[in-house]
Amino acid sequence: AFFTLSVHGLVFRCQYSDAQFGFVGPFYTCFAHVFSGNNFTAIEEVQGNHQANKTDDDVKALELLNYRFESLPTNLKDFFADIFAIAISSGELVHLSSNDLQYSNLLHFDVRGNKIVSLPGNLFSSTPALRLMDFSENLLQHVGFNLLTSLVNLSEASFLSNPCVSSFVWTQNQIWELSEQLPIICPPIDTTTITAPTTTEWPDHCSVRCTLGDELDELSNEVTNLWTHVDNRNRTTEKIEELQATVKYQGQAI
Repeated sequence: AFFTLSVHGLVFRCQYSDAQFGFVGPFYTCFAHVFSGNNFTAIEEVQGNHQANKTDDDVKALELLNYRFESLPTNLKDFFADIFAIAISSGELVHLSSNDLQYSNLLHFDVRGNKIVSLPGNLFSSTPALRLMDFSENLLQHVGFNLLTSLVNLSEASFLSNPCVSSFVWTQNQIWELSEQLPIICPPIDTTTITAPTTTEWPDHCSVRCTLGDELDELSNEVTNLWTHVDNRNRTTEKIEELQATVKYQGQAI
């Protein structure tokens, strides 16, 4: 029954419809209000009436509305087996781990406006297809090494309005640079137990972006040298004009 509330675990009360998520979709989606009994860690029941000719197996996206729990349910995959998009905005989510995201087809992950402080470097180890992520308006202070390195299909990442980072990137070179910067500007919680990579080795697909990065560095150096040259010429011109003025003044005095 739709309005039966469990007194033990979490109850996901779904309204189902097709929805677009950024530039992926549309997907048959569960828009869920989440209610709880005594156990905040696991789903006990998913309620709601499917659209005609639809079943639980057709659900490919999940949006949690007003989510008031610090972690995702430990058994999320038992009820939502094959998810392409997850959205949990403006909630109370604090903790995320790679165990929460065992979805090889996940394309869209949006947790903007929550209370996430730290991200483990292996968070997306099981989501190789991911194309869009949004961590904006959280409380990020710590990010593990190599968070973005394995995401070869990533097209857009937002980390806007966080304490340690405020970036929005959408090109391959920008994503690569942000991946390099994150563990520096948002140091991992316990660096004594994490071995930092001595060199960054992007996979083969990175040859274009890395070449571009090198070329941009060379161009930047050339521009800097040109400006230095121009500055030196300006200073030389000023010195000559100063000497000419001095000679003219001395000539007039004689």
